[in-house]
Amino acid sequence: MKRFKKFLPQIVRNAVLSNGVSLFIFFVIWVVLFTTNSRPWPLFSSIHLNASVEDVTLPSLPLSLHLIYHLFVTGLIIQLISEASKRISEIIFTEKLRFRNRFLLESITSNQFYFNMLGFNLLNWISKEDQDARQFLYTYNAGEGWNIYLNCCMRILNDLIDSLEYYKESRRKSLSEGDRPIEHSFDSLQLQIWAIESIAQFTAKSLNEDSIGVVQNNNTVPVLLDSLFRAKSAVEEYIHSLSSATFPNEMNSFATSNLFKSNMKKPSLNLSFLPKDQTPFRGVPKAKIMQEVLDRAISVIVNEFRDRLNYFDFTPSVASRLQSHY
Repeated sequence: MKRFKKFLPQIVRNAVLSNGVSLFIFFVIWVVLFTTNSRPWPLFSSIHLNASVEDVTLPSLPLSLHLIYHLFVTGLIIQLISEASKRISEIIFTEKLRFRNRFLLESITSNQFYFNMLGFNLLNWISKEDQDARQFLYTYNAGEGWNIYLNCCMRILNDLIDSLEYYKESRRKSLSEGDRPIEHSFDSLQLQIWAIESIAQFTAKSLNEDSIGVVQNNNTVPVLLDSLFRAKSAVEEYIHSLSSATFPNEMNSFATSNLFKSNMKKPSLNLSFLPKDQTPFRGVPKAKIMQEVLDRAISVIVNEFRDRLNYFDFTPSVASRLQSHY
């Protein structure tokens, strides 16, 4: 109700202007048609093909102030109803998006893992299926909402990179001591997939849907591609660091049964290389999935911005990989 009251002056102004224009057009047409009898108007007296055409003069009908008054009042009421209905519909639709946006903000920034999962699941679905929600997110609080989502997704991506770097260093030290390091980089694989796919889809679709340019103005494309390439290199190095003897053993302990239990849009992964109906999956298969997710995320962004990549300032390593592989 408060939002409707705020828009009330605008509703009245638009209704008066629209009604005034309509009344002016009506007045012009009336003057042309009915206030002069000097111009004949053709009228067909019969529908037969051979019917003759006779000239008929329209009667002269002067305008009265009474008629103008009633036309203005009636038109104003109709315009007010139209403008108010339109504004109420916009408020209801916007409030729905605001509520969902608040839920997303609270869930993806929450410290509770399952609440986090719920939020990123919804974010992943929006990034692929809901254009209105995406456009609302880009412009929410002049880009503030987008920055929060970007930071949350980048935090998950950078945590993955840091975790793999830590594992690399721990493995190097443990080999000299004869122990094997414990690796937890992919314990939240599904959350990582949703975050990476979401930010890639949002970035790619911003080219046509971001009306205020918040995504491109804050240098998202170069920063995101740099992080995706670093994550991809870290994952590939992690896979290669495992011995050929270890790889089959961990592959045999992988299961896909619990991988993507969700009612939302599921990532279109090629999982044909993975065995089914096994115990919970472990390091190498998760890394292979992540490698594919990262490849697809990079391709989505590069394919969308392919003709505009020259406008961005990439680091030398990213520029080299783009030229070599994309």
